Amino acid sequence: MLGFQPLPRTLDAALRDAEHARPDVRLSTLSDLKRHAREGSDAALRALSQRLSGDPEPSVRAGAALALADIDAHAELPALVAATSDHDAAVRQMALLGVGELADAEHAEARLAATRGLVDRLPAVRYQAVVALARLQQEGSLEALLVGTRDADPEVRHVSFRVAEEVFGGREAEGVPAPLVQRARGALRDDNRGVQLAAAILLAVLGEAAGREHLVDAVNAKRRIGHAEDEAIAVELCGQLQLRAAIPGLERRAFGMLGGRTPSSWHARVALAELGHERAKNVIMRGLSAWSRDARTVAVAAVGRARLREARPILLGMAGAPHRAEPDAVRDALAALDEEPSRA
Repeated sequence: MLGFQPLPRTLDAALRDAEHARPDVRLSTLSDLKRHAREGSDAALRALSQRLSGDPEPSVRAGAALALADIDAHAELPALVAATSDHDAAVRQMALLGVGELADAEHAEARLAATRGLVDRLPAVRYQAVVALARLQQEGSLEALLVGTRDADPEVRHVSFRVAEEVFGGREAEGVPAPLVQRARGALRDDNRGVQLAAAILLAVLGEAAGREHLVDAVNAKRRIGHAEDEAIAVELCGQLQLRAAIPGLERRAFGMLGGRTPSSWHARVALAELGHERAKNVIMRGLSAWSRDARTVAVAAVGRARLREARPILLGMAGAPHRAEPDAVRDALAALDEEPSRA
């Protein structure tokens, strides 16, 4: 049988169903309430807040917390902070997500709620607490990040290193806290491969050579890297740091059995081009004359990332022809070609 999607609820219908006796009906109406609240309905916003603070069904409370975060409901931040003490873990997790996204660094109650989350009995809540504190405190979250890197749960350790890279990755070497570097070096021996790779990425971004061998091993290994974002970053770093030992793994991703159509194939071709790989460079250059505008724009971005200066004449021709590629992408690529080559 063909399935039919229900029509979006009107505001009146959504408000009515938010009070329905059946939890599944109340849960299903959250998306409609979110839509109406985003369009400016105060009644829908109040209904979401009421579901968060008073609904007897945990899944409804958790969904309401996520909906409030999605629509940037800053006025409902007190309700989200209160929900971080909910007896249900999923509600606490979603409330912390909202707190991390909506609060600012001066919000003392938000910081306190996130700090409590660091010692929650459930890993999913501790995970979200680490992310929230990093967003709220930035470099002031160092102690929380260090706590997270020692958590019993590997996913919490992993996200702590990944968030630390976002917080401290753009700093000069002298501005990077030594305890964080020491902890990352120790985590290269973690019993979880994902944590090892996250620590290696952090070290590489911080300019430390200690984790480079782990990057090469992860890219060359036949086993799948658990986090797609980690894979893309590891592949990129192999090109940026001129880690030629990673070429076998990069080639497999760029020109594999599926024709390179993997989540990291584009990154792999760029990395190979940065390493002077002729086949990768040729593939990227050919993309500049691809049939579709989208494909040409992707190739333009790759040219900029790989610093393929031989593509400059083609890019200059594209600069005055927006039908050939996205003008912003062309401009950014030309600017990248004008930059001095980086030294690993």
